[in-house]
Amino acid sequence: MLDSFRIFTRGGLVVFSADLSSSSSSSSASSSSSEPYLGLIRNHLLEERSTPTYHHSDGSSSAVQSTVQWITHNELKLIFACAHQPSIAVPYASHLLEQVKVAFEDIYEPNTQRQPCTYHAEFDATFEKILKASENKADKTNQKRRTPANSGPAAPSKASAGSDGAAADSGTPVDEDDESEEEQDTTGAFDVSKLTQKRKGGAAAVKDAKNNSTAATKKGKQARNWSRVRGDKDDLDDDALDFSSPPTESAGGRPAVSESLVASAMDDDDDDKEAEVSSKKSSTAQRGWLSQAIRFASGGTELDDQDIAPILETLKGRLMGKNVAEEIASKLCESIRTSLVGKKRAALSSINGIVEGAVEDALVRILTPKKQTDVLREAMRAKSDGRVYSIVFIGVNGVGKSTNLAKVAHWLMGHGLKVMLCACDTFRSGAVEQLRTHATRLGIPLFERGYEKDPSSVAREGLKHAAATGIDVVLVDTAGRMQDNEPLMRALAKLVHSNDPDLVLFVGEMLVGNDAVDQLTKFHQKLIDLCPVAKASKPRSVDAICLTKYDTVDDKVGAALSMVYVSGAPIVFVGTGQSYQDLRKLSVKNFVDQLMR
Repeated sequence: MLDSFRIFTRGGLVVFSADLSSSSSSSSASSSSSEPYLGLIRNHLLEERSTPTYHHSDGSSSAVQSTVQWITHNELKLIFACAHQPSIAVPYASHLLEQVKVAFEDIYEPNTQRQPCTYHAEFDATFEKILKASENKADKTNQKRRTPANSGPAAPSKASAGSDGAAADSGTPVDEDDESEEEQDTTGAFDVSKLTQKRKGGAAAVKDAKNNSTAATKKGKQARNWSRVRGDKDDLDDDALDFSSPPTESAGGRPAVSESLVASAMDDDDDDKEAEVSSKKSSTAQRGWLSQAIRFASGGTELDDQDIAPILETLKGRLMGKNVAEEIASKLCESIRTSLVGKKRAALSSINGIVEGAVEDALVRILTPKKQTDVLREAMRAKSDGRVYSIVFIGVNGVGKSTNLAKVAHWLMGHGLKVMLCACDTFRSGAVEQLRTHATRLGIPLFERGYEKDPSSVAREGLKHAAATGIDVVLVDTAGRMQDNEPLMRALAKLVHSNDPDLVLFVGEMLVGNDAVDQLTKFHQKLIDLCPVAKASKPRSVDAICLTKYDTVDDKVGAALSMVYVSGAPIVFVGTGQSYQDLRKLSVKNFVDQLMR
């Protein structure tokens, strides 16, 4: 049974709603019934995900709270969605969505300014009728599946009908299909008389030969002469018993045809067919070119899969060539296909241009963060509030965490903020000395407690020291670790959850390509899985991404798109060189141009 049904625009404006559950009468229950649809907008529509089913869960646990099935109306820019309990199968949901989509487009007025949920008066009765019809259809289908087929009386076989025409004598009707099958068997699989008649007289002669052959077949089987068996040699006709020579006109009822004549007739027939096929292909090609020109000039035609599929396949190959993961490229192309099918094409607009424009718009939406992450603005706000702004840098070994931490420190100093480095990499030899060198060159303080100390305790002491000495921003360096190293991941989760930094920044390397996607995904999930029970309601995970060695991959930047797509975290910094000044913010426009060129 469905819990609720919603029709809303891509902007989130609800134009029709129906709460079908008996427990959704109160206002609090009504607001909670909208949560699955808000999750659908945040996690699917804004991120260009095209899966027809969305499993919603609240932030407190990973258990699925409800399942949402949805379809789109691309021309009207509407979303039709219904929600139900994940443990209950609703087989009629897809049929209901399609029927409501067809019925609602007749009354919807997209260009009028109407208040939310103002289509109840026009559509309530229609929706109830469609819902009841869908439920009845599903019930009938289930009953048919459960009811076994009735087995009627067995048809009598040919053997049970008797022999030598006994069934016919007793008045039992004879099946005409059996007679026609016997007639087909007597004609043979290949009638050479048709080929001969075709060469002599064309189609009319072939038709006459067919009629003669059918007439000859209906005469029935000729009785064989058994005089030799009875010993009556005088009555024996040797020619009639000689079956070794080919049939002649008098003996077999069909003319004998030489192999060369048969081959010649078959070749002629093949030539005629080939000429006919080539003529059809040329005329089809001409009509196809003309129809495409007319469609291009007139516009107004709806796009379908046949128009879009070849272009999307080419774009998918181009994205994979730019290092986008195959799974991500497939999902992106499927999302574009869903958004374009059924959409009307404007006049003098090519399908290639429409599809490429849709892909560029989708890439911009994916790379634009759902939650604005402006490090400088948030640090300035924390300074005005009188508190310390903290950033924790995490990632695998050798990706450049310490170097880019120093670049970020230099960038923040350029905007008038007091920065302190905190050395929490107590595992790798030389890590503290490397950070001290950066702090000396930048002229900023360093907080460290040596090696073999608890990193979370060092970070806690460093934040207290920064608050006491008037520091605005603390940058916490951590030890590099592989995403599958359970003890080190536990230590990192403890550092993050016990100190609750303002930003958890994942540092990924562009040179490793899509391996960085696996690293980011596992770091993100480990931080959530290893969250203490006391903070299970609001677990911390990766907040943003810093990409290093961006200048070494030319236009093979697809791994960055894959990382944003799987995590939803924005890219806030991009490392483009070795000096402290080589730090940039990601330009979404330039990034999309690199992917599409």
